[in-house]
Amino acid sequence: MFKRLFTLGLFVCIGLMSLALFPTPAAAQDQGHFTYVSFWTVPRSEWEAFEKQQKEMAGTMQKLVADGTIIAWGTDEARVHQENGYNHSDFFTATSRANLLKALEIIWANATNAAFVATTRHSDVFLNTIAHGGK
Repeated sequence: MFKRLFTLGLFVCIGLMSLALFPTPAAAQDQGHFTYVSFWTVPRSEWEAFEKQQKEMAGTMQKLVADGTIIAWGTDEARVHQENGYNHSDFFTATSRANLLKALEIIWANATNAAFVATTRHSDVFLNTIAHGGK
C-alpha cells in the first residue's frame, strides 16, 4: 500500500513539475510586435536641421499613436559615436505588420525634405518580436 501511495505521489509531483518547467510557447502568450528602426549618419553641420525635422514629425507620430496605428515611437542621437558610424535613429512599433506598413507610408510621404536628403548614410531594420511581454 505504501508503495502505491508513493508511486502515485511521485507521478503527481512529476506532473506538477512539468507544468512549472515547461511554460506555454511564446507565440501563445503574445502575437508579438513589429518595429521599424532607421539609422542615420548626419553631418555635424546638419544636426540642427535634422533634429528640427524629427521634432516636426512628432505631431504625425502622436496622431498615429492616438488612432492606434502604432503603440510607441522615439528618436535618439548619439553624441559619442564613431567617425563613420550612425549618429541618429528613430523607431516606431505596431502590433501588426499592416499597421507598421501603414505608418511607414505616412512617414515616407514627408521624407523628401532637405534634412533627410543631407544624410550621408542611412540604414533600416524591420524587427518582429514574437515574445514581447512574455513571462
